[in-house]
Amino acid sequence: MASRIPKPVFTSILRDVSELRLRRQSLYITGLSVEERSHHTERWEANCVDVQFARLMGEDDFSATFRIGGEECKFALRNSSAISAFLDTLKFESLYLDITGLPHHVWAPLLRVIRTREESIYCVYVEPGDYQFSAAPTEYTIFDLSERIQGISPLPGFVSFRSDSEEDAVFVPLLGFEGARFAFTLEAVQPKREDIFPIVGVPGFRAEYPFYTYVGNR
Repeated sequence: MASRIPKPVFTSILRDVSELRLRRQSLYITGLSVEERSHHTERWEANCVDVQFARLMGEDDFSATFRIGGEECKFALRNSSAISAFLDTLKFESLYLDITGLPHHVWAPLLRVIRTREESIYCVYVEPGDYQFSAAPTEYTIFDLSERIQGISPLPGFVSFRSDSEEDAVFVPLLGFEGARFAFTLEAVQPKREDIFPIVGVPGFRAEYPFYTYVGNR
């Protein structure tokens, strides 16, 4: 499937999500998590004019169920055609994908399909005002973030390339604040030390974030 990026992708930062003004005749895909910051659409959905909201109601490793109005639609996350068919049933001129309350294995295949469409596309993410430091910090856990690690699995709809020879394989982790994830993955994959190429995203949302990432994963 071809990707379409016709022009540079810019980021607009708002002080409060209430400042977001949605375009008319748009579709807003969202979901809820245990975090309060994912509940913003519940507060201002009624004030949005001429906007359809598709809210995640349930998901597993292979499928997702969204509610639009009073109807629910379920589709396979590994089937790009099914995701496209779901979007084709809805009429909209602009599309917002709010990943704040969506699991990674749900928003990633959605984004992969959405990027190929002709409508105006926007991605929304509500960042925490502050991260809560752990009451008992360790070398791997500076902040209280994830409750648990579920394991390692590929994102639905993305191809997993594996080398026929372990000698040709390299390990490229994208690091965040949680060093426990990195340690868990290292233990599971057990790559050779010289074949590990960690990546720290710079710049961060804030100037100090790359340093937290380094400290949490050193």
